[in-house]
Amino acid sequence: MDIEISVIIPTFNRRHVISNSIDSVLVQNEEGVEIVVVDDVSMDGTAEFIRKKYKDITVIELEKNFGQNVARNRGANVARNRGANAARGEWLLFLDSDDTLTNGSLRHLKDLSKKIKSDIIFSACIDSDGNITSNKPSFEGYLNYKEYICRKIKGEYLPMVKRETFLKCLFDETTRRAPGIGHARVIKMSGNAYFTNFVARNYDTKISDSLTKQKKRNYAEMSKVWSIILKEQGLDMISASIKVFFISLAKYCYYKFFSLVRK
Repeated sequence: MDIEISVIIPTFNRRHVISNSIDSVLVQNEEGVEIVVVDDVSMDGTAEFIRKKYKDITVIELEKNFGQNVARNRGANVARNRGANAARGEWLLFLDSDDTLTNGSLRHLKDLSKKIKSDIIFSACIDSDGNITSNKPSFEGYLNYKEYICRKIKGEYLPMVKRETFLKCLFDETTRRAPGIGHARVIKMSGNAYFTNFVARNYDTKISDSLTKQKKRNYAEMSKVWSIILKEQGLDMISASIKVFFISLAKYCYYKFFSLVRK
């Protein structure tokens, strides 16, 4: 059987919730769908738990990263890339291990992928309070590369990308954050992105809130993120919107400054 969609789930110490993510895929009973779980050096027995409970799921265990002589996990970008390399599907659907798919989402995405002409599809998400996580929740249509990097659409979306194109781009492994850098690479290569207002993902903001706070405190990591963005997208930002470029530059300077003074 040909695999249409590979659902890639990176996980780190999420044994207590990952079954919700996996079951939200399996309950839809869609043919041509595989699940690839990438365990990022969990210490709670996540990999063993999944192998025992789910016999037909591919489980990949990442090796420890010994940074500064301390063993640590590799980060979600590395985990997603390893999952993509192991996947067999035409499309890659990246789902976090504390989130779930909505009923009917896989069928909708299968049908949509045959109708639109884009290598990446962003589906709407709903947060723990029932709110659509977008500044334009009713938008349905294409964005070109410059519209995307100028953030015409903002918010949390569920990405599904053609594997062939993604493997030429990948998520940036020099940072643990900002998967949007990888998305931008795909869009620049393929020409556009398609945004659908169909809600395909339940986004657990109660768990994610603590991670968001950590991002704000990690000035060094965020300065690195904005450095990468400016390097890869800066010239295109200037030609599309000088305002967006200077906002991005200001964010880099802000995080860089505080990364130096708060060491």
